[in-house]
Amino acid sequence: MYEKRNRSVVRQCIAEDMLGLMRRRPEDGLVWASSKTDLIEMVHILYISELMRDSGNLPMTFRELVRRACAIVHVTEPCNPNQLVARARLRKGRRMLPLEERYGGMRIVEHGASEGLGMAVDISLYT
Repeated sequence: MYEKRNRSVVRQCIAEDMLGLMRRRPEDGLVWASSKTDLIEMVHILYISELMRDSGNLPMTFRELVRRACAIVHVTEPCNPNQLVARARLRKGRRMLPLEERYGGMRIVEHGASEGLGMAVDISLYT
């Protein structure tokens, strides 16, 4: 029960942090420095939360969110983001833990210093 509740809290934090990232623009010069799978998994968590809405106040599609996130952090959009999410869900063991378990150890780096955004991804300023 505790683990399930804790996971829910972590997912909510990821969704809120991704919402902050999605407010940025490609011109801000952010570059993704972690795995594309982590990025897409985080976008999927945002998608499930339904926090991002379009102009008609409907939840944005997963594909729209992926396209936008990839543009913001200068990552090539994957052909099949659903496959990346499915593969990420199968992560187990010592080599690669699930995103929720690694979340606390990741960070956002901009201008060479940690930002107080609480976002658990590796991003650097594009030079």
